[in-house]
Amino acid sequence: MTTTDGSLYRFPAQIASLDTVLAHLEKVMAGQDRSTLLRAQTAIEELFANSVTYGNYAQDPHASIWLSAWMDNTGLGLSFEDAFAPFNPFQGLDKVLLETGKAIEQRAIGGLGRLMVFELADEASYTYNEGHNCVRLFFSFNRD
Repeated sequence: MTTTDGSLYRFPAQIASLDTVLAHLEKVMAGQDRSTLLRAQTAIEELFANSVTYGNYAQDPHASIWLSAWMDNTGLGLSFEDAFAPFNPFQGLDKVLLETGKAIEQRAIGGLGRLMVFELADEASYTYNEGHNCVRLFFSFNRD
């Protein structure tokens, strides 16, 4: 199995860049477990869309998003970064989970995508470092 170098790749923070980001993941995982790729692409699509939509993109149309991907024999690791206002996508997920028990018309808007990212990954963490939001995700190859 190939281990990628984990280089940080820069993409314009524009929805139009999403296909390029997803293609990059597909290239990294060429010939590997398709279900892991789909989980990773779904999670990155949600993070990317949230960063572009809610991350003050309008204030900086030249903003970037960075993605690093690496593999080992157990799975795929990702680091997703943006330089927008600090935002921990995993904070408050307990409240979002409680909302899922309510009738849809009684639920608060928002949060389900963040919950989905957390559930798709086998490991998820967030840090804010040197002006960057950094979400690290790991997707195991042999997930049941």
